[in-house]
Amino acid sequence: GIEGIATVTATTAETETYAKGIATYTIKVVDADIIYKKVSSTKDLVVGGIYVIVNEEKRAALGLINSDNFGTKVDVTCTDGVATFTTENSKTNPYEFELGGTTDAYTLTSLQATIGAQGSSKTNFSTTSNQSWKISFTDQGNADIVNSAFDRGIRYNSDTKDFRLYGSSSGALKVQLYKKERRYFKIGDDKFATFYSADAYIMPEGVTGGTITAADTQSGKLTINYTYTAGTKVPAKTALLLKGEPKTYYYEKTTSSDTAPAGNLLHGADAVDSQGKTYVEGTNVKYYILSHSTDATHKLGFYWAAADGAAIKYQEPFAFLAIETETPDSAPIMLSIDGDDDTTAINGITNDTITDNTMYNLAGQRVNANAKGIIIINGKKVIKR
Repeated sequence: GIEGIATVTATTAETETYAKGIATYTIKVVDADIIYKKVSSTKDLVVGGIYVIVNEEKRAALGLINSDNFGTKVDVTCTDGVATFTTENSKTNPYEFELGGTTDAYTLTSLQATIGAQGSSKTNFSTTSNQSWKISFTDQGNADIVNSAFDRGIRYNSDTKDFRLYGSSSGALKVQLYKKERRYFKIGDDKFATFYSADAYIMPEGVTGGTITAADTQSGKLTINYTYTAGTKVPAKTALLLKGEPKTYYYEKTTSSDTAPAGNLLHGADAVDSQGKTYVEGTNVKYYILSHSTDATHKLGFYWAAADGAAIKYQEPFAFLAIETETPDSAPIMLSIDGDDDTTAINGITNDTITDNTMYNLAGQRVNANAKGIIIINGKKVIKR
């Protein structure tokens, strides 16, 4: 299940015709734990997600934009709604596109460039202009990826064997859209990580997952229930705080009739608005991500990722923390994790209890005494010039 390069040495037996010989072969091993699943609804479009654009009939995927500004063909196999490649996505062979932007104004960015259109009467792509796209789906499962500036969509030309831009009445072959799905997660040196999957899976050995079910903004304490131990089924759309030894963990997808537990303050791709930003209903909701402080301690914890804990761009496959507070000023700036394997709660610092004159910027990051601009000291905003 791990991709890489494998070297195989084979020995041929001596016969009357051939002498004994040894041959060495280098084989590309493609990561079987990453697949591309067919997308047939706008509900499956996630900003920050990775997609490939293919023509199933001709086994072609949109790759490098060449010097003529046409999209070169990359070989792909599409079977039962799953696309697989035998070559690696790279700067010289870029077939993966990250979805950015907003609804009706999406961007498609590969390792090469963000693609656009050259003009209303041209079939060429552009890597510098008109980079906004509308995406919709037909009843047949085709993807209409149409440039927002010009009524020209991405299609495959079977004669020239490349991808170009055509009007809706063109006879060029329509394309389909597939989304990259992960079947692994990584835990770093701090032994903690967050993770969200739209699919149910079995928790791998060596990992325990917890939901955050309560937040006391006065004491800065979060309640974490580590209920998902190794071997248990994690329901689909369950956002978790994971703890385990630092490594990459591969998990087995499964089916489950269980639903995600209610009351979890951790969220994932199911709590994102049309602009790809975190969104949880409530009054005075603040958003946190698992990160490090910028000072010498490099402390791991939940921090605001935007000024005043505002909504942020969601990043797959991580989970984020959302806390509803009584007033905008009652939310903690940071919630720390002590790193002990027996941790049952995360202790944080609230605005009401900060009295040590530690200074933070509007991103919730600790700064030194020389910092300028708007600074938060003891929970209050001040301007330092």
